[in-house]
Amino acid sequence: MNIYQGLKLAQVDRKIRELKGFKEASQVSDGWVRLIRKILGMSLNTLSDKLGIDQSTLTRLENREANKKITLEKLEEVANTLDCDLVYALVPKTTFKEKIESQATFKAKKLLEKAGVHMELENQSVLMPYSERVNILKEKLIKNGDIW
Repeated sequence: MNIYQGLKLAQVDRKIRELKGFKEASQVSDGWVRLIRKILGMSLNTLSDKLGIDQSTLTRLENREANKKITLEKLEEVANTLDCDLVYALVPKTTFKEKIESQATFKAKKLLEKAGVHMELENQSVLMPYSERVNILKEKLIKNGDIW
């Protein structure tokens, strides 16, 4: 990993930390479309007219959104009609740095395990402790961008 990638990684990880509470805050049982329509005191008829669809189609749309079956394109159209911004994000469960290090460690262990089998067959041994070999190989894999 070069310096630019390291800085970019740190910047993205900072942004992700800011989004950690977003998942819980973004969940509403009836869906955002229905919630916002009701908060604004807007009837099904009014919103369906603004969208150019009939009331039954709007009801199905609200139900699809509540059941996570709506397309982003349609949700953005409704958001614009309601004078809202659609916010869409993939929020990793860990930082990217942690994920990269975890994956590199996993690959390093696999490679060392495979090499260990060959070395045993040839009656060879390594004096360096296993954990140290894993760390050295992990850093090399990260540096070369070869963690997958």
